[in-house]
Formats: sequence, C-alpha cells, structure tokens
Amino acid sequence: MSFFSRIPLGGEDEFLLFTPTYFIALIISLILIYFVDRYSSLLKNKSYEKWIRYGISIYLLYSTINIYTFFIQNHLPWFAYIPEGICGLSVFLVIYVFLTKKRSAFVLLFFWGWGAFMALFAPNILEGPDRYFFYQFYLRHLLIILGPIYMMRVFDYKVYRCDYKIYVIITLPLSLLGLIVSYWIHDPVYGNLFYMMRPVIEGTPLDYLYNIHPFLYTGVWILIAFLFGYVYGLPFYQDTKEKSEFVTM
Repeated sequence: MSFFSRIPLGGEDEFLLFTPTYFIALIISLILIYFVDRYSSLLKNKSYEKWIRYGISIYLLYSTINIYTFFIQNHLPWFAYIPEGICGLSVFLVIYVFLTKKRSAFVLLFFWGWGAFMALFAPNILEGPDRYFFYQFYLRHLLIILGPIYMMRVFDYKVYRCDYKIYVIITLPLSLLGLIVSYWIHDPVYGNLFYMMRPVIEGTPLDYLYNIHPFLYTGVWILIAFLFGYVYGLPFYQDTKEKSEFVTM
C-alpha cells in the first residue's frame, strides 16, 4: 500500500464512524472553518489574493481528475462520472465562483454547502488517514463550505432570506431529474444520483422510511434538504427588506 493508493473496489473499509480518527478529523475541520471565517478578511485588497483563489481552483480541478482517473482504471460505467451528490457539483461551482465572482452562483454554492457540512459529520469515505484520498475527501468538502465564507469575508458578499428561493428553484428540478435518471439507470451503487433512489448510509431513520417505501424516503429526503438548506443559512442571513440584486450566471 502506498500513500496515494486507494482501497480497491469491494475492499474492506479503513475509516469507521465514531472512532478517534473520525472525531479528530471532525474537530480539525470545524477549527479550520472558524479560522477562515475569523481571519480571511485580512486578505481584502491584497495583491496576491487572486492567486489564492486560482490555486484552490486548480487543486479542486486536480482532485476531480484524480477521482475520474480511479473510475477509468476500474472501468466503471459512464454514469459513475455524473456527480453522485450535490457536493460533486459544488466542487465545480466553487471553481466557477472563485474565477468569475458571480453572485448568483455564490448564492447557490452557499446553500449547497449544507450537504458538505453534513458530510463532515457523516463522511461517506473508505480510506483512512494513511492514504491521500482521506485528506482529499475532507479538503474538497471543506472548500465547498469555505468558498462562500471566503467570498463573504473578502468581498463582502451577503446572503438574504429571499436568496433561499434560488436554492429551491434550482435544486428541486435537479433532484427530480436525478430521481428519474437513477431509476432509469437502476444501479443503486453508482447511479444513486443526489441520493434520491435510496439512503447513502444504512441504519438511519431515512433507511427505515426507505424500507417502508422508496418514494416515502424520497419525499422526506427532499423536505429535509430544503429544511436543512434554510436552517444552514440562519447564522448568515442579513436583516434587510431590500430585494437583493443578482448577477446572471
């Protein structure tokens, strides 16, 4: 085993929930979020600030190529390349926001960040800390969360309650499309788009609802996604009655 190798398909999990590794990774992740939220404003008007955004964008692009290379090496089907969850799409959105600074894309990225935040508490990962992919998983999800925070602290972007509708308007049809495509593909391992077909983690209340009926799970999962998205924004909503201005993507 080398540091940059991954667990072969069907191999035994190295990472387990609620172990010392799990709690250490979670605590470090939360500390990093705090420090970026607290100190990234120091980068305002710095000449080298843009190179930080460019460097992060290049790394996220590399991490995606790294994941797809693993898929190619294992001859996975074409639909495995479709991002399974919102986090996969959010990685591309971070790159887009960092390169263009479009506010409407920032708003969507911000609300999609709740999925990456939850992934820190329930990571869907096989590799342990002896492998690079363990760190890549956490870095990708952290950067999804930190991207909008960075834009708020460095460029004074704000989130209003009315911005929530952008999240709903885009996420709902995207989720329903994912449900249709998932049932068409009918592969719960690599074709469970946006986790609309079945829960990603077994043994949870959502898994219980799925066992009652898959569509019951899907309906509740959509409601949870919208609820979590709104609650996620509570610490950041600005109190204003003015309609926010959006920049077309």
